[in-house]
Amino acid sequence: MSWTSQLLQERDLELDAGRTLISAFDEAWASVRTSSSWLHQEPGSEPARMILAKRIIAVAGKGEQNVSALADDAVRYLARWHHIGPGSRH
Repeated sequence: MSWTSQLLQERDLELDAGRTLISAFDEAWASVRTSSSWLHQEPGSEPARMILAKRIIAVAGKGEQNVSALADDAVRYLARWHHIGPGSRH
């Protein structure tokens, strides 16, 4: 494989990983917005979004690639630390 082909393949993998992270975040944030939590409202929204994003990145870094699994885990993590309550993930 030429070095250009290898670079293009690596770029494609990075783009796929980026799309996975973004999709997982969007799914997790949609779940928080539809929950009874106050975290989707100011001033709690930015810290909550940061917690979700960091958790998704951390879990993906351990090898998880399933969008729904990443989103579910992030919402559970946020709920555990911010008392959203059970059943808030739809």
